[in-house]
Amino acid sequence: MSFSGNVQTRHNDNVFFEQKNPQEDFLLILYPRLFGGYTAERTSLGLSAFITHYAYKEISSEDNTDYQFKAYWRRQCNERLNFNFDVNYTDDQRIDRMLEESGLLTRDDHRRRQDYTVSGQYVLSELNSLAAYYSLNSEEYDDPDILDLVGHDFQLSLFHNLDAWFRRTTGSVRVRFSTYEYRNRQMDAGSGFAIESIGIKRFIDTYSLSLGLDRQWTEALKLNLFLGVRNTHYKNEFRFGNLFFQEVGRQEDDPWGFVGSLDLVYTGGSANAGMHLNHDLVPASGRNGLTERTSLQFSGGWRPYPAWRLSGTVTARLNRTDRTGATIDIDELTLGFAGALRYTLNRYWDLSFRLDHTEINDRERTIKRYRNAISLAFEWNLPVLE
Repeated sequence: MSFSGNVQTRHNDNVFFEQKNPQEDFLLILYPRLFGGYTAERTSLGLSAFITHYAYKEISSEDNTDYQFKAYWRRQCNERLNFNFDVNYTDDQRIDRMLEESGLLTRDDHRRRQDYTVSGQYVLSELNSLAAYYSLNSEEYDDPDILDLVGHDFQLSLFHNLDAWFRRTTGSVRVRFSTYEYRNRQMDAGSGFAIESIGIKRFIDTYSLSLGLDRQWTEALKLNLFLGVRNTHYKNEFRFGNLFFQEVGRQEDDPWGFVGSLDLVYTGGSANAGMHLNHDLVPASGRNGLTERTSLQFSGGWRPYPAWRLSGTVTARLNRTDRTGATIDIDELTLGFAGALRYTLNRYWDLSFRLDHTEINDRERTIKRYRNAISLAFEWNLPVLE
């Protein structure tokens, strides 16, 4: 068992990501984390709890606390078969909670998110293996204008060792099916004589077939590539009426698209670097639909001395809705730049300094927003029971 976390002070020059008259403030962030784990010869278990509290100096009305709980189970059944099970629960309400993951802002509404994942891999032979993956994602919001989401993701992959033709190379074929349902919890409501909108249901099914390549070029350089085709079926139901009369309108569409990813990772003795390029159709959290997201990220780190480490990240994310059934059209380009300096005091304590710059270009509404943040953090990782 271990107790880790950090205490961070930050200056934010645009708390609400306003285009005009941005409001700046200092805030104190408390992030304690408790982790407990168990490891045996073939089994490992883990459970962790996070609390993140944000306390503003001037805008105290924005003080809030996020909660997160994670658990995992790993089982190596035999030399050929292994299973994994992961659970994640998050309770948050910040507008920038999804910014680093998706590049999109959300409303500061209370959200409860649950993720359950089951995966496994079976070695068929010396050259072939089979992997299966399933995840369940659920999001609920207090705001009735934001549709709740339930999503299922199924993946089946076949891997083949290509060493006979290319050294340290593995090829793969992946079949994937994802289904999402967006639903207004007031769907079945309706009263009075006036004709009014009662609720919305939105169903989105996606099917994709991809080919992949995984190659270890050198001891330090690794390449992962996959590219495929995708078909999506959208079905929207709009119910309107009153206490005595109700009617349902429907819209359907079946567009084609592509999915792809490219990862190039270098891991050296004192330096590391990576490039990640990805394109896929993914849920736009809090936006009532899916978005075509293209992400490009460059990252790197360098340790000039054992106790010092420099790191940096440059990220670009383009989110667009093109017949994706979102309530409002999305065409947003988000750029992020981050640099950090970390000093290790000893095996338990660290100090870090970080600079962040974010630009959000909402091209649908012709709005540009900027934010700069400077952070100083004191971090710890203490063993409780060993």
